[in-house]
Amino acid sequence: MSKEWENRTPEEQKLIKELYDAKAKFHHKNAYCTTTQELELVDWNGKHPYEENIKTYKVPVGTIMKIVMISRFADIGLTDELNVKYGYKIRVDLDSKAITNIRREQ
Repeated sequence: MSKEWENRTPEEQKLIKELYDAKAKFHHKNAYCTTTQELELVDWNGKHPYEENIKTYKVPVGTIMKIVMISRFADIGLTDELNVKYGYKIRVDLDSKAITNIRREQ
């Protein structure tokens, strides 16, 4: 087990491992979490220059977020758009206290 996961429940640790394993096999798995802090998200429309084509906004405590990316650097990419498959709006560390209840279902 990675040190970054130590503050996660055994169920969360199991799901994190499944997400890493799926990534290694190029399979996509859905997972969700809930915010415990207000988070500032960045929405980029894909056009350049980047700075002129982004909107930032905040999501409140208790927002359900979809995990759309897990990295080898022990962080995850989150979006508040629950119907998308890819495209994160914020990255947070796996040990971040800003999220809780990592799970498979919304």
